[in-house]
Amino acid sequence: MSPRQLIEEILPLSMMRLIRNAISGAGGNGDDVSILEAYARLLNKNLHQIVSEYSYEAIAELINPRTVKPLSEQESQSVKMFLQKHSHDDLLSLISKQKVFIMKALITRAGAMMKDEQEDMINTAATMLTVFKNLADAAQSDAQEVSDFFRPHFTRMEMVLYDKNGDMLSHKRYIRSLTIMVSIIGKHLPQFAPKVMAHLAHALNNQELRRTALQSWRILVQVLSERPEHLQRAAGQIVVAMLPYLDADMAHKDDDGTSDKVAQARALEDASQAAAVIDELVLRRGDVMRGHLDRLPMLPTVPRLQNANARIAQERGRVSLRQLLASLTESLADESLAVRATALAEIRRRLKSPENGNEIQELIQGFEGSAADTTMSALVSALLKCCEGEGSSEASRRVQRAAASCLSELGAVDPGRLLIETQSVQPLHSDSATVASSLLVDHLARTVRGANDSEMLDAAAYAVQCVLIHVGCRPDQVDEDDAVGLDLPKGHTPEGIEFWDSLPEEARVVLAPCLTSMYLIGGLSKESNVKQRPLYGSPASGTTYNKWIVQWCRALALEASGPNAPLFKATMSVFRHDIRIALFLLPYMVLDAILCNEARKDEVYVEIVAVLNDAAGSDATGEDYNLTGSGASQGRTELAAQTIFSLLDRLKRWGDANAQHDPKSAEVVHCLLEDLSYTLLAKAAQRCGASARSLMYFEDYLRSNRMVLNQATCVKQQDIMDNDVSFLATVYQGLAESDALTSIPRLRATPQPEDQLLQHEEAGEWEQALVHYESAMQRGEDSVHNLGISVAEWGRLRCLQGLGHLRAVKREVENLIRTRPDAPTSLAEAGAAAAWRLGQWDDLDSLLSKIDSENSTHLGGSLKRSYRQLNVAPSALTPSGMPLTTSIGLQMNADVPQLSADAAIGRVLLAMQKNDSQAFNLACASARDALITPLRAASMEGSYLRSHAALVQLHLLHEAESAYEAVLLTQEARKEAAASKSHVPTDRSSGIPVCALKELAFWGDRLERTPPNMATREPILAFRRTIYKLLGAKSAASQTWLQQAKVARSAGHYGAAQLALFEARSETGMSLPLALEQAKLLWAAESPQRAVLEIEEALKDTDAVTAHPEHAAKAVLRLARWATVTGQKQKKEILTLYSNVIRDYKSWEKSHFHVARYMDEWMKDAAKRELNGEIGANLPASVRRKGIGDDDEEAIDLLSETVREYGASIKYGHRHIYESLPRMLTLWFDIGDRVYEMENMDNVDTRNAAKLNKVFTEVLYAINTFSDQLPLYKWLTALPQLTSRLAHNSRKVRELVQTLVTRLLINYSDQVLWALVPMSRSRDPVRAKSARDVLTNAKHGKQDRTGMRADRELLQEFAIVADHLVKLCNYAPKTSSKSGRPPKAFSLLQTFPDLASLMPTRIMIPVQRSLTATLPPSGTNPADHRPFPPSVPTLFELQDSVQVLASLQRPKKLTMIGSDREDHAFLCKPKDDLRKDLRMMEFTTMLNRLLARDAESRKRRLYLRTFSVIPLTEDCGIIEWVPHTYGLRHIIQKLYADDGLFTKTSNQEIKDLYEQCKGRNPTSWAKEILSRHPPVFHRWFLERWKEPAAWFAARTAFAHTTAVWSMVGHVVGLGDRHGENILFDCKTGDAVHVDFACLFDKGLELELPERVPFRLTQNLVDGLGVGGYEGVFMRVCEITLTVLRSHREALMSVLETFVHDPLVEWTRSSSRDSARGRHTSSSTRGKDALEKIRSRLEGVVVGVGAAPSLPLSPQGQARRLIEEAVSLSNLGAMYIWWMAWH
Repeated sequence: MSPRQLIEEILPLSMMRLIRNAISGAGGNGDDVSILEAYARLLNKNLHQIVSEYSYEAIAELINPRTVKPLSEQESQSVKMFLQKHSHDDLLSLISKQKVFIMKALITRAGAMMKDEQEDMINTAATMLTVFKNLADAAQSDAQEVSDFFRPHFTRMEMVLYDKNGDMLSHKRYIRSLTIMVSIIGKHLPQFAPKVMAHLAHALNNQELRRTALQSWRILVQVLSERPEHLQRAAGQIVVAMLPYLDADMAHKDDDGTSDKVAQARALEDASQAAAVIDELVLRRGDVMRGHLDRLPMLPTVPRLQNANARIAQERGRVSLRQLLASLTESLADESLAVRATALAEIRRRLKSPENGNEIQELIQGFEGSAADTTMSALVSALLKCCEGEGSSEASRRVQRAAASCLSELGAVDPGRLLIETQSVQPLHSDSATVASSLLVDHLARTVRGANDSEMLDAAAYAVQCVLIHVGCRPDQVDEDDAVGLDLPKGHTPEGIEFWDSLPEEARVVLAPCLTSMYLIGGLSKESNVKQRPLYGSPASGTTYNKWIVQWCRALALEASGPNAPLFKATMSVFRHDIRIALFLLPYMVLDAILCNEARKDEVYVEIVAVLNDAAGSDATGEDYNLTGSGASQGRTELAAQTIFSLLDRLKRWGDANAQHDPKSAEVVHCLLEDLSYTLLAKAAQRCGASARSLMYFEDYLRSNRMVLNQATCVKQQDIMDNDVSFLATVYQGLAESDALTSIPRLRATPQPEDQLLQHEEAGEWEQALVHYESAMQRGEDSVHNLGISVAEWGRLRCLQGLGHLRAVKREVENLIRTRPDAPTSLAEAGAAAAWRLGQWDDLDSLLSKIDSENSTHLGGSLKRSYRQLNVAPSALTPSGMPLTTSIGLQMNADVPQLSADAAIGRVLLAMQKNDSQAFNLACASARDALITPLRAASMEGSYLRSHAALVQLHLLHEAESAYEAVLLTQEARKEAAASKSHVPTDRSSGIPVCALKELAFWGDRLERTPPNMATREPILAFRRTIYKLLGAKSAASQTWLQQAKVARSAGHYGAAQLALFEARSETGMSLPLALEQAKLLWAAESPQRAVLEIEEALKDTDAVTAHPEHAAKAVLRLARWATVTGQKQKKEILTLYSNVIRDYKSWEKSHFHVARYMDEWMKDAAKRELNGEIGANLPASVRRKGIGDDDEEAIDLLSETVREYGASIKYGHRHIYESLPRMLTLWFDIGDRVYEMENMDNVDTRNAAKLNKVFTEVLYAINTFSDQLPLYKWLTALPQLTSRLAHNSRKVRELVQTLVTRLLINYSDQVLWALVPMSRSRDPVRAKSARDVLTNAKHGKQDRTGMRADRELLQEFAIVADHLVKLCNYAPKTSSKSGRPPKAFSLLQTFPDLASLMPTRIMIPVQRSLTATLPPSGTNPADHRPFPPSVPTLFELQDSVQVLASLQRPKKLTMIGSDREDHAFLCKPKDDLRKDLRMMEFTTMLNRLLARDAESRKRRLYLRTFSVIPLTEDCGIIEWVPHTYGLRHIIQKLYADDGLFTKTSNQEIKDLYEQCKGRNPTSWAKEILSRHPPVFHRWFLERWKEPAAWFAARTAFAHTTAVWSMVGHVVGLGDRHGENILFDCKTGDAVHVDFACLFDKGLELELPERVPFRLTQNLVDGLGVGGYEGVFMRVCEITLTVLRSHREALMSVLETFVHDPLVEWTRSSSRDSARGRHTSSSTRGKDALEKIRSRLEGVVVGVGAAPSLPLSPQGQARRLIEEAVSLSNLGAMYIWWMAWH
């Protein structure tokens, strides 16, 4: 400090004394100003300048004296006169000029004198309010209130008072002064709260400042409560700041673990002060916080907070875990890192709690095999988002680690269970004001609110200040007094006013202080001093991602020259604090650069290519990069590549969006993108784990070279080169898309050996793959890589590991390391993976030491490209030498599989085995930190699937931590047992020490959450096996082998499954569970006879049966089922087996179901024999061999027992309810029909009649019994079947059906009423009367055992609304006199005023989700399950405008507004029998449930989109509107129009061409029209979903839903699939079929019969990908047919309702036939249609051009149908406007 500066600091503080001395020393000769004049000379000023500029401390003394003895009145007057005399100014003017300095002096003095007591703080603040009021008056301020006067100066006061380098006393004074400022600023505090809270939060970290800060927090709450909405927003941060100090038990500990008394006392005081802040917030400000307390973070349960916790609990009510997790998930989006960290801690605590284990499992598993609860999907998505981080601060890293810990608690949840929305590519705005608005509102305001230190806050505030200057909200220089409230200061522009008004108010409140702030940041260069390009990989950018991205963004910002350049330069200082702002602006800065000039464009290109080359493992120049092998550098590669990918996405979207109005700029952007090699992009993406992106880029490359396989077109295509097919296989493996891999052999022009090898590896046929690799090694065809290991040698190691030959793997690795000194470290990692699985700790230690040694050698040195860790590994030999990946998510190298994840787990296990807690904790922390990078990259892409590999490792690390606790407890127990010479108690079944059971309790549930594949479960099971061996639990270790065998068998890896069973036997010997699994493996491997013998042998061991009674029952049941198929046992033996199972396990649903199935088949066979006259010796050999049938038994003799067994199956569970209940009802209805027919016959066999009546009575009694025993929700699953039989001919059956439907109506009125609507209005008088009887009985409570009755008012209200809806459907608007056309819309209020007047109602809106009943979780069978949501939207209002659609029947679009305030649209269709559509939806709903329960289907999440269909009468009804959909015709025509292939005259030209081709071969017409319209549908997916993960998800959904619909459509004979009846969801890609009028092969009866089984035209094939229908589509068709055929009885039961509730068109057709002399009843037509469906479900191809075939396998049937669908001759024979070219 210079002498002058020192004088300027001292002079104001001394001014009062100098003035008093001058007055008192003057005597009668005036003032003695000699000393002041001396100061003036030193400062080169005159006297009046000295007095004017340095008297503010003296004036402050006058206003608020700080001396013990204040000035007398006379002295005050003398000082005032002195100031006025020597300043040459009056006192008020002097005060006005010096007010800012006077404020500083007043606040500083008050802060220095204040005590750290709440009362003194409040009193001082009150005094200062009065003082400032006087100051405002003296300064002649126009402000209405003190807070208004002080507001413009708050920011400046905060800055000038804060001394970052000051001592502890100065910091304490500053906190006190800040508290005074908070009190003075009052209602304006929300504008400055972020900065105040940042200072107070920082002060809490210092023990000496904490008490003062806690007092200040309390006052902040008091003041902030004046603005309730802002207190509510800040409440979370306030509580989070208090949390560390609320529990005094968390006091500091001494090193020896004992509590320090001083620290404990201090902690108690801190806890009391922090609790006072909470009390202030929760109790005293309860009115302000009402409705928001339930969102606060959880408080500790301590006595001091008892009242606060009670108040919060009162508002929360009874909060379920689901609700709590949903609330905490919302907190993860908070601006404050501290709030997020606290929420994460609470989430982890909840997830970790054993009490919540079962509920968490239910939330993850969902209902009926469906997806997980939406809460869990949202939570996982938010946790991944938290892994992205904001910068390099410790707070950001803590959040990332906490999020990773929460994810590890959840485990590697199956991606198929979670419904996580993929991110969309955000557009780039061309308007600078829009960019500025987004920057301020979405980013800088968020940073200001969430800043965790003052430096970050100042940087953000400076950026805001500069942005506001740029948009014209303020000038560069501004007077603090110019802005009032949220108004703009003088000097703003009109555009600035418009911009400021457009911002949300909450953003303006935060940004307002920067309207008058005058921040200056020094040290920022105005020009970029980094000339080297590329920056990536250069010393200037360092080795971390954060440093590189900040350096590049700073360079781009400094070089920017476009309209947004001021925005870029303004935010430079905040880049390092918040990376998200840098990433937001990066695309804008790159766009600025490439549009500026060619040189800057080239610099951007070089930077992009540098990153891509590094990620792809190649160098464009052929030179090696000097890249260190550090984890930071490896992490940088993946994150940098993902940043570049996101950048390219946004640039492409900008170029596409601006192609019309700014073609020149768009062309520049497109040129840059086109210069980038598709193959380089694909390779970089694949090796960074972004396989979906890689596929998108690579398909672009293939399509640009016309290398596409489209089996439905005649457009000439090129063969895909072998190297490209190999890389495509690599990508498919990275996506874990095994279905797509099956297409690989069909993509090659010439089959290659590697294709067969690939299939072997994917199928788990490791023995065959091993032969291939060994043969290649012996022939010496496989070259050795520069690292000394060939692809074939790697393949051999992988095969050995796949087979489970771990000892062989370890031997091979040791031999290779010994013979090849240059072998890579990854070879040692492969050996380490085998060593820890074997529990060979010395070898593991040696291998890990070698890895450490190799890594230390390379640390700091230059590494070749081949040493980069990348996400690929070889799995097959290819001609090009390019390896294929296994893609189990491990960090891989282009030439060498990097098993670093296995090595990390090995290091954790080794530390555990050595009982080295320090090494264990370090290994776990290092491994978890290493996983944050792939999680961060996956989150940036929005892909959960990409993150799953890292989640598997987190899953293992979590189990390692719980296992270590178990090991420590076991070791302690062993010591105690040894001392007492006793044994450690163990669990009988597993052998795990009892003391360790609690730590491992939820391992079973955690495994169930994971996808059931080998890649995920093998490492988990191997890890657990190692732990169990450490615990000495051989039985548990054997169980892991058994579980691994099951997984391998399910995956088709039979060799690995067999080896796992051998290992299991070696652990514990043979047991019944192992024998049963062995039998299942033999059965799966197509050795059924051996499988049966295996079970029989196992059951002979009475000790094994006694030890495992449940497994014995399963084995007996399995034996009975298999023996029926193989014919190895006779009927009586099989029945004995079934009866034994039922006897021992009477309440087992599965046993009853299979007994019923067996007897049902037996009964069907007997019925066929009776029909054919086969008895006794005439039985077919196949029947005798299967043991089905008896010489004397008739089908009727088996009926009642079959019904009882089906009923028992339903009673004891619901796993098979969709097969048991419909079949049981069908049997009951059928015998009822037979009895009715018999009663109306003239000649009846008395004996048969008696038997029939007896059986009917037994069945009726059984059904009646079950109607009382079964919970009503189970009957709901058969509601369509029950309502269709309300008019059953048999009175007894009809009455019982009425009873069941009545009870359902009473208990589930909302849903059942809609089902009864068409019945009560039926033209069939019997059906109508029966439905009305149900409604009447429900009103009076009849037939309900509980005495309940339906809500009469609801029923009456429903009837009235339904009548009005019928009128609305049939309403025909009058045509306009002007246009001659019907209006496009009409007013509901004017046309149907009575209907509008009924609103609001209590009637449920019939949306599909409200109509669909759910069953309890699998394995449970509650009686009180609620099948519907607790609250469903009711009809609150009808939208007045009703849209009239342009189709023939003029349907209307009616919008119902629900009680949930959401719009629910419906299509009101007249003159259409919607019962077909309804039954079709019932069919698809049941199919969805069956698909969800099938393992292969569930793995692919196969389903059909359903919507509600409500017939109101037999010829009108309403259909739920399917939102976000476009018709296929609309999509294709738009794409053709874009290419100039569709114009207004196109249809006429097509018609003329068709006329010219008439009479020619249909194939020639097809070729002619297809050649003019090439396939383009793939572009719709690229244009609609810009982000690759979303694109791949949408295309997969399209392929899946199209395949399922194709098979379903063929089975039910669905025709008329033109482009308007097939819709596509523009959000998910799902195919949605509508309009099911052409059902049951009606298309074959058209004038031009439909020859294709379903629509699979060239454009649909084009949308499936470059492989066409091969792969995913074909496999899903096979799976769908398998499910359909496996459950044909359940599905047929739904379709049988058509026979008993016949369609209007069938009834009319029957009438016409009768008039023509052909007597065919409607039921006969229905039965004929169902017979065709049954044939298809048996594998017979019916309805296509070829003659019906013999039954085919699902695979053969699928391929045959697909070939028929794409046949050009079939497509050419279709009706012209079916548009086969679309």
